[in-house]
Amino acid sequence: MEVVQGRLEKFIENVDRGNADGTIPKWIAFETRQASLESFSRYIVEQIYRQTFGGNRAALAGKQLNLLKNACEAIYRAEQRREWRERESRVDQSQNADTNTDTEQQTVS
Repeated sequence: MEVVQGRLEKFIENVDRGNADGTIPKWIAFETRQASLESFSRYIVEQIYRQTFGGNRAALAGKQLNLLKNACEAIYRAEQRREWRERESRVDQSQNADTNTDTEQQTVS
């Protein structure tokens, strides 16, 4: 698990420096990012490598690895879209609440 986590951390550092494609959300705290990396690394090793591929390294090579990478990218993008929708919804709700408060104050005056 440590090897996977180390490689992910190195990749994220490269993305941060602009040496690799991708983006790192700046609003995520370092501790949260580290906990997520650890959780993801554990999942990859235990669920994907050990259970799905039976610990067979060759099964993770080539096409299988590309399929896994593509699936991860699709999940990441879907999660990113969900987060943006939630943020937009919170902003809209906040603006509606502010508008309602302003209207109520004008009515009382």
